Amino acid sequence: MNKNNTFMDRIQIGGEWYVKESTINQPQHKELTAKNLTYFEAYVYETDKYSWEASRVYNVNKEPYDTIMIEFIDKTKPGGYRSEPELWDNNSWFIGVLEGDSEALIEAREAMDEEGVRIFREFIGVLIEENWL
Repeated sequence: MNKNNTFMDRIQIGGEWYVKESTINQPQHKELTAKNLTYFEAYVYETDKYSWEASRVYNVNKEPYDTIMIEFIDKTKPGGYRSEPELWDNNSWFIGVLEGDSEALIEAREAMDEEGVRIFREFIGVLIEENWL
């Protein structure tokens, strides 16, 4: 046996040698700084039936990426507010819904009722006013 117990952290099973996980070189943790963090902003609007949360992520220079993401929750589905959210990230589709594009509206109506589509269009309008789209 080696004096520094090098061989104490391994075992042989069926002719194969296994090394204790804690002795394997683990990747070093990066120092936590603002440059390692993801920065984002969000707008949220909710009704009794739906929730829309728009977020935009910034790069390390605090410049926003072009695409925004909207997390949509249909509270009328089983599970209500805890139901699985849909993630939407197509700026062109958002604009299409706002401008009344027939194909975009078909998809929007599959997710929401008419009142929901109307409110979603208003929500997109606010995002445009805030220069998010």
